Amino acid sequence: MATFRSKAHFIDILTAAFQDNQSVNYIVQQDNNRMIKIRRLMEYSYSICERFGKVVTTEDGHCCALILFPDQKKFSFGTLVLDLRLILGVTGMQNLFKVLKRERLINQQHQQKSIYYLWFIAVDPKHQQEGRGSDLLKTLIADASNMQRPFYLETSTLKNIPWYEKNGFQVFHELDIGYRLLFLRHIP
Repeated sequence: MATFRSKAHFIDILTAAFQDNQSVNYIVQQDNNRMIKIRRLMEYSYSICERFGKVVTTEDGHCCALILFPDQKKFSFGTLVLDLRLILGVTGMQNLFKVLKRERLINQQHQQKSIYYLWFIAVDPKHQQEGRGSDLLKTLIADASNMQRPFYLETSTLKNIPWYEKNGFQVFHELDIGYRLLFLRHIP
């Protein structure tokens, strides 16, 4: 678990890793403040996972994963504030319905409610291709298995599909929502 002091560090890693991601850029209002908005999206996601999931980091501080347990997500004043910040500071009102539709389509693909959902996984760009992401993913797979939760994720980064498949994931659905979004689940 990341400490409060290291939260900004891991948000930096997530922001750098996802700045060119199609799915992230679909959500984030595209303007001159795009990078600030991507960072805010990562801050939001991190905060939601702290409350309703896990933030998993490596000891060396080069990798981070945001895990969500959707069945544990509850409405509160705090989550309302986070959601309002997301709308006003990231998506913009004009993208709100597009983003809500996307989330509904994603949630329809999760066949069970008690799942282990990998929202984001990132490796510091300076340390990619060193096996660190694979090691973290294996830790997450073991954690999902220990918790007896099916492991789901989706990706718009098609070049990552062979990596996920090598680690026991299988594509089970695909959507075209202006870009290709592939849904994967871990098959033990």
